[in-house]
Amino acid sequence: MKRKTLKEMLFGKKEEVEKPVFDAENKEKYETATDVSGNVLMWDGELAEGTALFVEVEGEEPILAAAGDYSIDTDGQMTIVTVDEAGIITGVVTEEAEEETEEVVEEVAEAMKAMQAAHKTALSEQKEEFDKQIVIIADRFDNMLADFDKYKEDVEAAFDKAGIKPKSKHTKEKDGFLNTKKTK
Repeated sequence: MKRKTLKEMLFGKKEEVEKPVFDAENKEKYETATDVSGNVLMWDGELAEGTALFVEVEGEEPILAAAGDYSIDTDGQMTIVTVDEAGIITGVVTEEAEEETEEVVEEVAEAMKAMQAAHKTALSEQKEEFDKQIVIIADRFDNMLADFDKYKEDVEAAFDKAGIKPKSKHTKEKDGFLNTKKTK
């Protein structure tokens, strides 16, 4: 007697469902359509309940479609295909595409253009503010350099007045600001 696993005891034995397999040797027998997301859908026979739906994968064999709804726009008609976990079509609904969709698309396009224009305006305003801040920072830096040059002159004048010749680490005589010795 085979022992049951804990999963089988809790949930019962799951019946294995035979999943359809794509017939790569007879690929031409499949009908194809592209859904609104850009997926290439394939099926054998009529697009109806009970038919297996495959999704074409670039560089590989088509795979069973994942569970969910797939919308196909064909000649002004919107077909919504519902697929279960096994990749089998469980529902097909065809609706006439409304003429309002073109108007909605145009409205969305206009709104996108308006948003893009507003975004460009905001970016140009930010750039102007950034450029102003750069000018302010550059002016402050120039003022700091001028203050430093004035400070340096004042320190050198103070050394000259005190009779101290500063030594520099850049010359052989060791003259400069960092090394101070009284001159005789």
